[in-house]
Amino acid sequence: MSGFTFLVLALVLLVGAAATLAIGWLRASETLTYVSAAASVAAGLCLPFAYAFSRAEAKRPVRPRDADEF
Repeated sequence: MSGFTFLVLALVLLVGAAATLAIGWLRASETLTYVSAAASVAAGLCLPFAYAFSRAEAKRPVRPRDADEF
């Protein structure tokens, strides 16, 4: 998995958490509120992985391209 994948996953989890929180408030459901909190924590756990993988990708050596290759 790449850093970008973890970043997108974190964003999807945050959007899901916001939607679940809104629905939980509207329906006065404690369960949905707890699901929202868990999704937020999961998104927070994805961010260090996104950072670590993106740093690893940035440190990889890049192979020089030949002038004849396109």
